[in-house]
Amino acid sequence: MTGIAGGTVSATAVEAMTGTLEHESWYETERFGGDDGGLGFVHHGDRDPSGHASWQDGDRAGAIYGVVSSQNERGLDTGEVIEAVLERPREVLPNLDGPFVIACYDGAAERVVLATDKIGARPCYYATPDDGGLLFGSEVKAPLSRIDDPTVDVAAVSDVVMLGHVWGEKTLVEDVRALPPSTVLEYEGGEVERTRYWTPDFEAAEPGDGYVFELASRYRDAVTDMAGTIDGETGLWLSGGLDSRTMATELKRATETNGGIDSIQTYTYDSNPPAGGNPALAGRIADTLDIANEEITLDGERFAEVIDAAIDATGGMVRWNTFVNLSAVYNLDGNAPGVVLEAAGQGELLGEHITRHQFTECEDAAEGLYHRQHAIPEDTLDDLIEADVDPRAPFERSARESDQRTMRRTMLDAHFQNHYARFVFASNPLARRKVGTRTPFANGAFLDHVAGLPMTYRMGTYPTTDGGVPYGASKSKLRLSRALNADLAKIPYERTRLPPAYPYPAHVAGFTLNTGVRLLLDQMTHGGQSLGDAWYRSDPDLREHVDDLLRGACEREFFNAAKIRELRREHLSDEEDNIMTIAPISTVEAWLQNHVD
Repeated sequence: MTGIAGGTVSATAVEAMTGTLEHESWYETERFGGDDGGLGFVHHGDRDPSGHASWQDGDRAGAIYGVVSSQNERGLDTGEVIEAVLERPREVLPNLDGPFVIACYDGAAERVVLATDKIGARPCYYATPDDGGLLFGSEVKAPLSRIDDPTVDVAAVSDVVMLGHVWGEKTLVEDVRALPPSTVLEYEGGEVERTRYWTPDFEAAEPGDGYVFELASRYRDAVTDMAGTIDGETGLWLSGGLDSRTMATELKRATETNGGIDSIQTYTYDSNPPAGGNPALAGRIADTLDIANEEITLDGERFAEVIDAAIDATGGMVRWNTFVNLSAVYNLDGNAPGVVLEAAGQGELLGEHITRHQFTECEDAAEGLYHRQHAIPEDTLDDLIEADVDPRAPFERSARESDQRTMRRTMLDAHFQNHYARFVFASNPLARRKVGTRTPFANGAFLDHVAGLPMTYRMGTYPTTDGGVPYGASKSKLRLSRALNADLAKIPYERTRLPPAYPYPAHVAGFTLNTGVRLLLDQMTHGGQSLGDAWYRSDPDLREHVDDLLRGACEREFFNAAKIRELRREHLSDEEDNIMTIAPISTVEAWLQNHVD
């Protein structure tokens, strides 16, 4: 997989750390540095020529893992960007947009600078060993490879089991930490200093046409900036939902106004929900925009072949049933575009994740975050984890560390610092194994606007469900869809079966009739049984592999073996749907076997 690795180690050590990153035969590798420090850089080469950049001048060098989309606008070349970040990062970084990790060093000054983008679209991990120095990499296993006898972080294991991902700066080993979004790490003279260089404006905006007009304008600008970093044909995962159709609209516009993208190839799979009409709706959207569309196979047999690689790509920190759909990237043929995009994160940014319930019914920010994030009941977690771990501690710490002064602002601050980097974009390395990726949402102007989303534009939830069952239709997404493309607003939305042009109450009613009733009856997702559930029960290879991992987990001192066996039995006998616990346990076990044991 593409990425970076390095630190204050010898050139031989940098080479070895770079070698831990998974490689395809067509990847290209660069290395910079000497006996006291350096970095290695693995990228897609000519398949995505604009998706990476590097620079060297004597003892100084650096790499941009990703893109600085505002670079051309500011008239800067790669060397100027990296050199400026190396010399004055806290002054320069607030002005840079785009999905990136920037790593640079000055050998003469023994100085290293690492920086993440404004939403954490690219991961960066680091370690400061007991014997001094700094290690870093875009995968946990890069710095981990230089650490003797690492210690499992049981609090991170608890996070994965409870949430499906990790919250905060933890990884599955205590020795390696994640660098948060919009953060710069400076290492010099043996000292490490971390600074958050940018924070969104969380001032709540007034609802109305003015807010929506500005949302459409900033969304268009963000996609245009991103499109300017892509050359040639571009791919897009397209469904019958609203997020991908709005992105398709602006990518199509970019082919007519931007010098980079010259054509669009869209891909669709029959999921989200399965048998929900996505291929037909996506085909109508593509036809309306006059762009190509192809349906890609998504099946359990293929997923069983790639599950280990997918878990490895995500550092064991995202439960495997959440990236089942992304495994479709392994079924793209060799003629796929060098960059294939998805609209992940758009719905959450527009109020679908933290709903009005968490702001109005929870007593404080930590409680609101826990209420929204946890995926399994607290008593189930207590039965599974044989250690003294407080499931609410990560959210209480996030709330304490925020410098915001109200419950609403504190909750949003913690949400922006954790949810996207540690969950929404955390599975993107899986896609980058095969294709280049981008997200337009690492854009300061756009993030400022959505951070102030009016409360009435956040998702509502059904009464008597304690906020557990959302209405399913987002007022802000519907209005954005109408504002960007009136023709696509006539094509039904897969979730409500109604065109976006219909008024919001009609969509809530449509979701209730098509989906809400099943959710209220406590069935799985709005398509019925999830793919992870179905594949674990029906595909023998996947079930055998996951069962082997569960047996391994039963040997861990921090897991309750009897409870794991009970959950497996209930699931395979169709008594309960326990994939939300089976998947994270087997995910953690797979990564620990491969990289810690």
